This record gives sequence, structure tokens and C-alpha cells, in this order.
Amino acid sequence: INLSSDFLITPDFYWDRANLEELYDKTCQFLSITRRVKVMNEKLQHCMELTDLMRNHLNEKRALRLEWMIVILITIEVSSSPARALLPSTCIG
Repeated sequence: INLSSDFLITPDFYWDRANLEELYDKTCQFLSITRRVKVMNEKLQHCMELTDLMRNHLNEKRALRLEWMIVILITIEVSSSPARALLPSTCIG
């Protein structure tokens, strides 16, 4: 995701043309490309951390909901078992 791969390297096209390579380097310096790439990488890193945080929160929320469903089902099962034991077998079916 980081932008540090090819943006900071002088393209091969400029290696054979010294005057254009110098112009390319000056343009990169004038536009502060390295600083801008660094800032963009930091912003992307913050976005990744935020999405990880949200993903973890949603996973925990879903896990908690499933745990409560299991607890409710166990409670229903435990509360209905004495009633089944007290009823005569003909009423059950």
C-alpha cells in the first residue's frame, strides 16, 4: 500500500538523457515529492490502523452476540428439562 516503491526512483528513460534527468530531479525537488510521499504513507498508515480497529470491533461485537445466543439457548434448554421430566410420557407424544 505504501507509495515508496517507484515514485522516488528516477525512471530508466532519464538515465540516457542527462539533461532530462537533471530536469526531472529538479522538478521532484521543487514539488517536494519525497515529502509528499512520506505524508501520503503516513495517511495510508492511519487509514490501515483505523480499518484494523473497526474490523476488530465488528468481530468482537459479532462474537459477543453469538455468545449471548448460546447462553440463551442453554438457559432455555435447562429451564425446559424439569418440565419435561414432570410431565407424563403420554402428554409428550
